[in-house]
Amino acid sequence: MYKMMIDVSGEERVLLFCGPGCRKRLLEWWDELLGRANDGEDIREIRVWGTVGDKTHIVREWRTIRQ
Repeated sequence: MYKMMIDVSGEERVLLFCGPGCRKRLLEWWDELLGRANDGEDIREIRVWGTVGDKTHIVREWRTIRQ
């Protein structure tokens, strides 16, 4: 199971990915969100956690650099 947290315009959203093919769907979302951020959408942060058994690890993390 994977959990993705997205910060869009200061509002956090959480998505859960589980079941067959969840890693592929997660990576498709990751690529889509990075593309949207690159196009100028106000996506400030994306974090992905993976859970196996009782262990949870950050798998990927992306943040904008605000000036």
